[in-house]
Amino acid sequence: MGKYWTTRTERRTRHSQVRCRQRGVSEQELCILLDHCDHLVSVGRGCTAMTMSHRVASELHAEGAPGAYVERARRRAAIIAPDGALMTVLVAVGRRGRRYRRGRTGRSWT
Repeated sequence: MGKYWTTRTERRTRHSQVRCRQRGVSEQELCILLDHCDHLVSVGRGCTAMTMSHRVASELHAEGAPGAYVERARRRAAIIAPDGALMTVLVAVGRRGRRYRRGRTGRSWT
């Protein structure tokens, strides 16, 4: 693995593996997202959405991280179950992604 990602994907559900394949999320993108996320939002039923801000993506670019992986990871959201397992990964852009950036009530908790 590279300098900017580690193997933090050991606790994945089968559903998350299928969704990653369907949505074209590579192992590197997923690891960058999980390692460098800075925005946590409660999305209900004890689950948490993890996303990466523009600021963190800019810092990674400045450090020399692979740009394509960082930009793709920045547009994703990883949903984590209450037990800490990765439930799914989705594209959190546009109106549909707003819930995963702002939370169920419109507020974010970091």
